[in-house]
Amino acid sequence: MALFLAVCLVATSCSTVPTDKTDPGNEEATTPDDPQGGDEQGEGQGEAPETDVVFEPGTLPVVTIHIDGGAEEVRKMIESEDHSYRCTGTMDLSVPDGYESAAAAAISESVSGLEIEYIRGRGNSTWGADKKPYKIKLAKKADFFGMGKSKHWVLLANSSDKTLLRNSITLWLAEELGMPYTPQFVFVDVVMEGAYLGSYYLAEQVRLEKGRTDLPELEEGMTEEPDIWGGYLLALHPYPEDPDEDRFITEHEVDFLHESPSFALEDGDYQNDAQRDYIRGYVQRVEDAIFAGDFAAVSTLLDVTSAADYWWIQELSENLDAYRTSSTYLYKEKTEADGSEGKLYFGPVWDFDYAWGNVLNGTPNPEGFQHAEMPWTKELFLMPEFSALVKERWSKIDPLLEAMVAPGGVLDQYAEEIRASWEQDRKAIAQSGGQPSETVTFDEEIKALREFIQARRSWINEHLDQLDHLYSTVTLTVRGEYDQTIAVYTGSTLSVEYVLTAPEIEGQYFIGWYTEAGEKAEEYLQILGNTALDARYIPESEVTWIEDLAFEQAEVQVSMSDGVYWPAYTISPEDAIDKTIQWSVSNDELAMVDGEGCVILMAPGDVTLTATLHNGKTVSCLIHIAKAED
Repeated sequence: MALFLAVCLVATSCSTVPTDKTDPGNEEATTPDDPQGGDEQGEGQGEAPETDVVFEPGTLPVVTIHIDGGAEEVRKMIESEDHSYRCTGTMDLSVPDGYESAAAAAISESVSGLEIEYIRGRGNSTWGADKKPYKIKLAKKADFFGMGKSKHWVLLANSSDKTLLRNSITLWLAEELGMPYTPQFVFVDVVMEGAYLGSYYLAEQVRLEKGRTDLPELEEGMTEEPDIWGGYLLALHPYPEDPDEDRFITEHEVDFLHESPSFALEDGDYQNDAQRDYIRGYVQRVEDAIFAGDFAAVSTLLDVTSAADYWWIQELSENLDAYRTSSTYLYKEKTEADGSEGKLYFGPVWDFDYAWGNVLNGTPNPEGFQHAEMPWTKELFLMPEFSALVKERWSKIDPLLEAMVAPGGVLDQYAEEIRASWEQDRKAIAQSGGQPSETVTFDEEIKALREFIQARRSWINEHLDQLDHLYSTVTLTVRGEYDQTIAVYTGSTLSVEYVLTAPEIEGQYFIGWYTEAGEKAEEYLQILGNTALDARYIPESEVTWIEDLAFEQAEVQVSMSDGVYWPAYTISPEDAIDKTIQWSVSNDELAMVDGEGCVILMAPGDVTLTATLHNGKTVSCLIHIAKAED
């Protein structure tokens, strides 16, 4: 059935080295299997940056990068899809006279000749766009615009966001809300080897470091508590290339990555079983308390306010990447203010280019509470105390949103700051073969963004009480005895057949899930509140099976233009309890068949469709597949 649905519906040189774990999984990312995810793909992958745009410095600072080896080395870096090719060079920062910024915490002076230890690509799907993001590690620490001294900096391209502002307004909101360690940024124009690359953010990197995610740093020799209480930086959803030593999965299948410290020797880090086991055990304790529904226990282990604020920012922005990529960070403090063992926190926030109404397909929809979730959030919302906290936090967020989009507010301030840079950025993209700049105006894009935020805020204010019953519990029993509960969105439709699995009982045959009223649950059951379902069985000796099957047509003509073919057939006995049929085709290069008997047409030719019954009997149908009609 799933198969059917899928079908029918820039120092001295550059070098190739392993990705270092001093740059923990901080890539812009989009879930590979998200139908709305991914970035707009450009034609320029594998080519050195090149544009005919004559760059005219404006009111923004300009980051100029000089690569040792020139354009040929840039080309090699860009061709490195896994970002392992690194270049060396120097970096200049030119700050215009009279420069003022709504984003910058302080004003920097111009500086030139900063040695770059390496520059490489970053990002996953974003690396496929014409305008590419980069990670820079300087040879010496530098402080740009009051963001704090560090060697590590990123250049965010925002290639999928036509306003170039969605990340910036999200970071502003998180900072104003008081979320610790929110990354800072400034708007800049970027030039590499004489080519204008576009309008970027020069931003902090999410990493465990003083002035960034400023947690106590663990040392290799620490093996006892309380030394090993913290700090730790974690992320969700590791990538396949991440070392196995840095991956762990909780009992409820939440997939975590050790960002810092890393315990993978291949990346030059240390192995410390005490630290590794401690943080993994702590995370499991958090999860256990959440799934036990014990809010008091949860509150002693998890900073629930950070969980609420993090959820709000993901949810209200309708971030397509919410909780779904390694841009989802959590951290653990060593101690709290009172000296007690530090809690686990959600944050810092990162990666909001696909948010605030920015979707690839369809029309932005500012309505609904059905986007931001992970297994933990579902269970948290089943606790009245957490729902009440979330509602209370909205009273802090709502006036910030109002101020953000008000005339002369942060959105307008940021827009005016980057307006000239935006225009040059669009021209550069258009001349490199990307989206033509004349198809959209800056003011139109800002207007659409403002209207989405206003509509989203309005809808939430009108439906805030829905948070009291955002999720419902479905309690599953087996012959009336308690087994488990699951949390689902209230009002959603539950696929009983494909989501719920009944246990096997020796000598018994499962006949379905039944409601408290004794009625068999529909295949697609709408959940309007807390629901109980009981698994029912009959003795196997009472099961009737399909004994025979007859196709209405033993031979059939179909066309590739049909796409699929559903065979028509009858079974006997008609009232068979078990209607299982094993389907197969004689040539899977010509056709495929799913578990429901739907034949997916692959190529012209003759193919035999065979049904195999419980008793071993086989019945076949010959399908002549013709070329698609013109």
